[in-house]
Amino acid sequence: MSVGRYARHTLNLLSKPAALQTVRDVVVYAPDMLENPVMPPFEQATQYNDPYWNFHSDADAGVSVMVKLPEDRVRGTPVKFYLEFSIPTGPGGGTIMWRLDYLVRGVGNMYNVTPAQRFLPTVSNASYRITRTAKLEIPAWEVDYQHALGQPVEFFIGIIRQGTHPDDTEASEAHLHKLVMEYTSHY
Repeated sequence: MSVGRYARHTLNLLSKPAALQTVRDVVVYAPDMLENPVMPPFEQATQYNDPYWNFHSDADAGVSVMVKLPEDRVRGTPVKFYLEFSIPTGPGGGTIMWRLDYLVRGVGNMYNVTPAQRFLPTVSNASYRITRTAKLEIPAWEVDYQHALGQPVEFFIGIIRQGTHPDDTEASEAHLHKLVMEYTSHY
C-alpha cells in the first residue's frame, strides 16, 4: 500500500485507462463479399488491380458481408461502418442511396431476427475518385448485449444500392471497393 507522497502517483494497470485506447479498422475488400442471390445479377470486376462490385444505377442490388468483432474492443464504445466506392463515368455530384441491413449476433443467438436498416445517402465525387460514405454507428449497448452472450460477436451486413429509390440521382454505376469497420481497442 502506497503511503505519503507516492500515493498520488500509483496507477492501476488492470483498469486500462482511456489513454491506452486507440481506434482501429477492420477492412473487408470486394473479393471477400458475397453476391446476394435474391437481388438482380451484377458483376464483380477489377480495374487497375483494384477489385470492386459493380452496382447499376437503375436496379436494386446488394452483397453480403460477415465481420467478426475483434476481442480487443473496449466495451461501452460504439462500432462504426462506412463504405468506399467510386463511379466510372460522369462528373459526379449525384446522390447514391446505400442501404445497410445489419444483425449483431453473439454465441448461441438466433439468426431469424429482422435486420436493422439504415440509409447512407452519399453524394459521389467525380469519376474514379474514391468517395467515403458517412459512418453508420451501431450503439455500444447493442454490441455489449451480444458480447455478454459470449465471443465471438459477429456482424452480418447487407450492402444494397437502391438504384430505384427516388432520392438516388446518380446516373452512373457505382463501384464498391470496400467496407471498413472502425472500433475502439486497447493497446
